[in-house]
Amino acid sequence: MNHVSIFRTGLLWEIDMAREKLKEAGIPHFVQEETLSGVRTAFPAAPAPGVGITWKLMVPEGVINEAKEILKELPIDLNKNPGFWDFTTKKSIIKGYKIYVWILLILIGVMFAIGLIQIIYELFTLEF
Repeated sequence: MNHVSIFRTGLLWEIDMAREKLKEAGIPHFVQEETLSGVRTAFPAAPAPGVGITWKLMVPEGVINEAKEILKELPIDLNKNPGFWDFTTKKSIIKGYKIYVWILLILIGVMFAIGLIQIIYELFTLEF
């Protein structure tokens, strides 16, 4: 039996609501977790939202329309395609992550430059 994705989100509360609604209706389903690297796994026991983590709600092909009708009652957008930063709705958290990434990139750049300067210095101070 083939399963089809009917909903994808980066917000944990949305996938929980959708799962609960399908469970109440007795519709078979499962959730896959996807990461930035493209790795897909079963829904973990203790899911952790974060940058680039999304979840897909999968149902058998035979119940797609029924499942979508049931999920229309929820305050979620079934057609959205979550992006890199869609794990939260709080702009301050996203801003914090972006600052963190920039600081890491700058530190890596500084460490690379220091290493390069050391190599160049050693080359010019070699005695032949």
